[in-house]
Amino acid sequence: MGLLTERADAGDGCEEVAIPLAPVEDATGGPAVLRRRCAQPTRRAMLYVRCQRDAFVPEDLVTWYTERGFHFYVVELGPQGTPGKPGRRIARPSQGERLARMDAACRHLRDTEGIDMIIVGAQE
Repeated sequence: MGLLTERADAGDGCEEVAIPLAPVEDATGGPAVLRRRCAQPTRRAMLYVRCQRDAFVPEDLVTWYTERGFHFYVVELGPQGTPGKPGRRIARPSQGERLARMDAACRHLRDTEGIDMIIVGAQE
């Protein structure tokens, strides 16, 4: 069972968070960020980087962090689909675009969510 399989189906307990576009972003769009909050107030977060559209985040990983006082965020750095145009092939973002999306997500966590400590993780 995975927490995240598609952007439209965020999974139980997750909510989509709108992140403003970074200045260098183009028409590929900004990062897609999903969040699951832990039960207690915290200023710590785990930011899970997802680069493939068909990848998912294991539920036990999310639970492990949220039970230990971390909010859990997922940022998608892979190709973004175009609403209303299913099946259209989207070019893979450049490394600069992916880093800009990650910077925008981290900036949002610090400035808007009040997060002081961010752990970044990913799966190959």
